[in-house]
Amino acid sequence: MIILFPAAGLPGTAFNSPAPGTAGRENGRRKKEVFITTAGFKSLIKEAYKNGRLVAGATPEEYLFEGSFWVIRVHRDRLPKKEKAAVVELTGELPSPGEVFQAAKGEANQQEMPDNSIWDIGNIFRNCREEIAVTRSLYQSGTGTYRVMQNRRNNNCFFISERFISIFDSRALTEGESLPEGPRALTAGRGTLYWKNNNMTLAVMPIFHESNDELGIHLRLLENMELPVQKLF
Repeated sequence: MIILFPAAGLPGTAFNSPAPGTAGRENGRRKKEVFITTAGFKSLIKEAYKNGRLVAGATPEEYLFEGSFWVIRVHRDRLPKKEKAAVVELTGELPSPGEVFQAAKGEANQQEMPDNSIWDIGNIFRNCREEIAVTRSLYQSGTGTYRVMQNRRNNNCFFISERFISIFDSRALTEGESLPEGPRALTAGRGTLYWKNNNMTLAVMPIFHESNDELGIHLRLLENMELPVQKLF
């Protein structure tokens, strides 16, 4: 086991992560859902709703959901009932095909134009050529816990919130689903990451930071090595 520590005097703590799938387990049993857990999906949409921007939309084939740092598209007939119920509990409705609305706590749902290129994450995934590794390195500071992601072609490193990694679980897959491919990115630098399987696509934005702040300094140290990989599925 390799433990990665920040440079001397650098605030925060870096550490290896536990084995995937161990968080959120109840009595050793887990119901089959889409490739993120029901609890994880509920947490994402609830936070977006409370923060003033949960976008929900639908095509004849898929549902779309967007928060501040993520986008999900999933086949309508593969989104489990518990996830659908969680959306209705917050927004009062599920979107109809061709409809997109924004929901926020304490406000009426606002209709949005259904044409936004940022939501086309399935096609974006197909154009991604950069393979990104989910490493075993975590960084913890006063603002949160971050997972180090690394481009294997050039060792460039960047962070995403650990909350996104923690909601993946192969045991959350519905029957008939394939394991997700990814993460992939469009560019070699810091950019949005994409995972996709036959029923669902997930896009996650990286953590923004300055190159000379504590996060940037820590990442530059890690780019001198190839980091051990954390297998998610």
